[in-house]
Parts: sequence; C-alpha cells; structure tokens
Amino acid sequence: MKKLLLIIAIIVALLAILLYIIQYIFESNSFNHYAHPEEYGKFPSDFGVEYEEVYFKSTNNVNIHGWWLQHSKNAPTLIYSHGNADSIETRSLLLTVLYKQLKCNVLAYDYRGYGKSNPGMRTTYQGTSDDADAALAFVKEKMKNGFGTKIYAYGHSLGGGITTDLVRRHPNDFQLLILENTLLSLRKQVKKIAKDNKIPMLSIFCKDVYNNERNIQNITIPTVIIVGDKDDFVPHQNSEKLFEISAAKQKIIVHNPDGEHKADWEKDVHTICDPINEFITTHNLR
Repeated sequence: MKKLLLIIAIIVALLAILLYIIQYIFESNSFNHYAHPEEYGKFPSDFGVEYEEVYFKSTNNVNIHGWWLQHSKNAPTLIYSHGNADSIETRSLLLTVLYKQLKCNVLAYDYRGYGKSNPGMRTTYQGTSDDADAALAFVKEKMKNGFGTKIYAYGHSLGGGITTDLVRRHPNDFQLLILENTLLSLRKQVKKIAKDNKIPMLSIFCKDVYNNERNIQNITIPTVIIVGDKDDFVPHQNSEKLFEISAAKQKIIVHNPDGEHKADWEKDVHTICDPINEFITTHNLR
C-alpha cells in the first residue's frame, strides 16, 4: 500500500512539473524573442508610419515600454495586447495596418518581461493585468490632452484574455472590443496542448485565468471577433463559441478563410478590415 501511494505521489509530482513548464510558457516570455526571428527588429517606420517610443509605470515600479502611433487628435485610440510568443516588434506590420485601415491612434505595449519592459522579469497573470491597466491609464491621460473620446481594445491569442479582463474591469472606458484567434481560457488551452502531447489530466492543475469564456458573457460593448479558419493552435471553434455566448447586442464575427493563428496582414488586410470598418461606421464608433 505504501509503495502504491509513493508511486501515485511521484506521478502527481511529475504532472505538476509538466504543468509548471507549460504554464511558464504561457505566463512568461520564455520563447518571446525567438518565436519569429525574421520579424523581430521591425518598426512602424519600416512600413511608412511615424511613431513615438513611450514608457509608463505599472505596479511595483515596473517600466512598461510601448509605441504610440498618432493618427489625429479626433481619432479613436486602440490599445493592442499581443500574444505570448510575440512583442510589439513582431507585430509592427499589423499595428501599421490597424493605424491606416481603422484610422485610429494606436498604443501597443509589451508586458513586463517582454521586449524593453523590464527585460528578464518573469511575467504573471497579475502582472499582465496590472500592465494593461497602466496602458489604459496612459491612454486616458492622452484623452485629457484632447485625443478623442473613444477607446478600442484589441487582443490577439493570449492577449485576448488580457483584453477581456481589462474591459470587464473597466466597462465604461471602452467603446469597442476586438478579439483575434483567442483562447477560451488558459486551462482549456493547456488541456488542448496536453492532449496534443499525450499528457493526460494535466489541465486539472492549471489556474483558471485568461478566461475569455467567462469574461465575454459580462461584456456588452460592441464586439468584433476575428477567426482564422486554418488556425491549428487555437481552433476556430473557440472564436465561434465566444461569438455565440458574447453578451454584446452589437457583434460581428469576421472569418479569414486562409488565416492561420497569425493572419497574413499584407494579403488578408481587406478581408479582415473592411467588415470591421463597416461595423464601426454602422454603429457610430469612430
């Protein structure tokens, strides 16, 4: 009996270690600088858009680094939250597309431990939440200086969970939510990874955070959900379910038929942006 209990204890310990490794990938920037080396080191100016490097304070005196792409004082402002294996530099093309196509100011920022935001610092769920709050505070300070009255929140992949958390906590500050290929929750995404890698029962140890499935049922502002139909990392069914259960009365789902987890923003720009622009115009969100 003692031997059996010892074996069970060892198995549980090994599962816990595996969980920590997977969760570390999702809650830190372990692969951040190396996920897309061909993209790293690009800047909005490489795509013909002027930008300003900005820094602002988050909790624990953490310096958050971001880019401010200024369209005009009357334009809405979009806060962009990127995915786990990214930084603002790997998303520079997308940021310029959003700036040009949606005709908005853009604030993109790196969470603590990513890019130039306290490099080497471990990222946590609470840390990303605090950093998103700091990004919102930065934009609201801009608004005091005459930059528009409307704020959009845009989150991709893991950034979708950060974004819905932000909007849920500050519902009166946002006029539009945009989610792109985002997970249902961290626990369910870990469950998928565990299944793909034949690691049974791993998700039962996972924290229930970045829970879009719960958050979106408590968000009523106009909502756009972008789904890459060929996404094999976060299956398109996730986005479709989020669309179904969204509490927003005004909502649209935008399918990108050839889209993978990251859209090809040079090729797919009008497939994605044209319906969003029509939605924004129809509901007077600019």
